[in-house]
Amino acid sequence: MRVLLVEDDKALGRPLREHIASLGYGTDWMRTCRQASDAVATVSYELVVLDLVLPDG
Repeated sequence: MRVLLVEDDKALGRPLREHIASLGYGTDWMRTCRQASDAVATVSYELVVLDLVLPDG
């Protein structure tokens, strides 16, 4: 399973990414809406973990 993590805060994003990866899931971490949008356009994700309060959207 491939997971997209969208979180701008490094203090939250880093441990979340590490935990998801430790469960055996491929994890891409994006820090902006723009990066996430570009990622979704090129990669098929089964799950998106999304911060609802991002600085660019």
